[in-house]
Amino acid sequence: MVTQFLQKSIVLTLASALLGGCLHKSPQAAEFFSEYFQFQDAIDEEFQDTQVRKILGGFPDPESEKLLVANGDLLTLGMILSKDGTSYKPTLSASPPKVHKSTPYSLHVEVSKSEFKEQGTYKIVRKTEMLSTEFSFLELFPKIETLAHHLQNPHSAPLSEVSTLQHFLCEKFECKENRSAEGVILSYSLSDKTKESFPKAYKKLKSRGKQASFRFKVFKPGGFEKGWEFFSEGTSIFLKIPKSAPGYWANPSQLRVRFALFLNVYGLKIDIQNLGITLFFKRQGQTDIVSGVYNKVPSVNITGRFLRIFPPGVVDFFLPGNIHEYFENYFELLVHGSDKNGGNRFVSTTFRNGNRTKVTLVAKSEILRERFIPFSGKEEEDSPSLDSSLQDALIKDLRGSHFRHPLANLEKNP
Repeated sequence: MVTQFLQKSIVLTLASALLGGCLHKSPQAAEFFSEYFQFQDAIDEEFQDTQVRKILGGFPDPESEKLLVANGDLLTLGMILSKDGTSYKPTLSASPPKVHKSTPYSLHVEVSKSEFKEQGTYKIVRKTEMLSTEFSFLELFPKIETLAHHLQNPHSAPLSEVSTLQHFLCEKFECKENRSAEGVILSYSLSDKTKESFPKAYKKLKSRGKQASFRFKVFKPGGFEKGWEFFSEGTSIFLKIPKSAPGYWANPSQLRVRFALFLNVYGLKIDIQNLGITLFFKRQGQTDIVSGVYNKVPSVNITGRFLRIFPPGVVDFFLPGNIHEYFENYFELLVHGSDKNGGNRFVSTTFRNGNRTKVTLVAKSEILRERFIPFSGKEEEDSPSLDSSLQDALIKDLRGSHFRHPLANLEKNP
């Protein structure tokens, strides 16, 4: 549940970084993300809302367990995408698939059963390999620097005048760009424009805004006050970028993340504060390494009429165990693991060779078999969907085939 919200927050981080790409064009980045989105679309089209999709995403449960293949003490499932004309076709496999030119994307999941405080858990190793146009995630930092510099310049044009992505967001949402001596705040709010263009997404996001809010801050060690902050209030999302010195974001070796989430579901009010993550970045010749680890257990406060009205036995009927104990165990596994040797972590290795890149992502996690998932229902999508429209706008920007306001200049006369 919390990890899914974090994944969404990380997407927001990448999107904001790539707003800088709208000012600093990168055809290679455009091709990389175009291929990546095409791979994900092929997987979703084949396995959307299926038990297989849960496993491939790293979230098996007792219901989907039967689809895993026994291999000694391990349960496994693999998948590879094969070129099929202009699209890709996924094929499941029990053994780890290998990538090459005609099969450029593979995923393999290994699951072992364990226990933690008398509750069943899954230990999961998830390995993804991808061949693509040469691009490294370390190249996002110069784009972040470009965006920060543009927004801190009092004479630069509004972002919506020089960015297809920002222009799209301002067409579909109520958006604001507030600059001051301290920095800038970008905001995006649901409006009638959203409802008209994406009625199903509007309905979902409006409902979700009443049930959940988040706060997500990315900062350098010792630089908490200069960190970029994403947060939601009702049906609005904000990006706060404090003023920083030139070059501040150009080449960090380490970033820290603090995450907070508030849920108001089933009468419960669940307040999660200060979940900590550390990210590391390293370049060695043609190899770039990005790794991350959860390293700070958050505080959790649970209140609400649900717990007061119903006795514990009724709560346990549709929630996995006592709710207070559940979250304590959930975050203990997330940060420390049942064996105390480290919780959820990942290593992404990018090898650049000529004009091609091989990306290998290995993620290790341990999760409870029975999980509290408040937003797990099947949801209808608009056609085209909001996500796919955002992707299209992003790729157009990175390629340079972007909208330009007739009065726009990167530098305006004071």
